Amino acid sequence: MSKADAANYRQMSESPLQRIWNKWPGNESIEEILDVLREGDDEVLTFKEGCAFLKVSEPTVRRWVKGKEIPFHKAGRQIRFLKNELIEWLRKR
Repeated sequence: MSKADAANYRQMSESPLQRIWNKWPGNESIEEILDVLREGDDEVLTFKEGCAFLKVSEPTVRRWVKGKEIPFHKAGRQIRFLKNELIEWLRKR
């Protein structure tokens, strides 16, 4: 593994809080630090991962999708969720 590959791997495996801590000593603005926090929210979830994240049964989530009560995206015939959309949906409920 090259040094560049090792550095990229370390950066990918850092938690958002570690990335903030590593950036803090510099002159980064609060907006740049908040962007680091927001990065993990765009995670794409499969149908089963979405059910597990919501802690709700698959039939219930299927009913919500059918009734367009929950934000979802279709990839062909497959249903996908964006984690940040689910979080926002939960906050508004």
